[in-house]
Amino acid sequence: MEGTEKRYSCLYEDIHQSPDGAPRLHITVAPEIGADSTAAVDNTAKAFCREPITTVGGVGDRTVHCEHGQDSTRAYVAVDKLSNGQVRLALVDLPKYRADVYETIAKLLAERL
Repeated sequence: MEGTEKRYSCLYEDIHQSPDGAPRLHITVAPEIGADSTAAVDNTAKAFCREPITTVGGVGDRTVHCEHGQDSTRAYVAVDKLSNGQVRLALVDLPKYRADVYETIAKLLAERL
């Protein structure tokens, strides 16, 4: 249907991680209908993150990383980009790492959105 969003998910499981501990990538693609394309990241962060929410400048239209709201051993990286008339949101749920790791992941996702 015209005007509906598409969603994709991928689990990055390997022999060293259980499915529960493996990183998960979620991609949402929605038609841009005059809305603020950065609102998707802000709304996602408010719904799933624990404060503080850290902004990553210069990556996508809006990019943040934060600690998981329910599990202090996990984190989220969210990247939003307006591309080809679509709002594209990538959300990665992964084990906690250093901030530079989140920034590297965010740059990679933004390039591919």
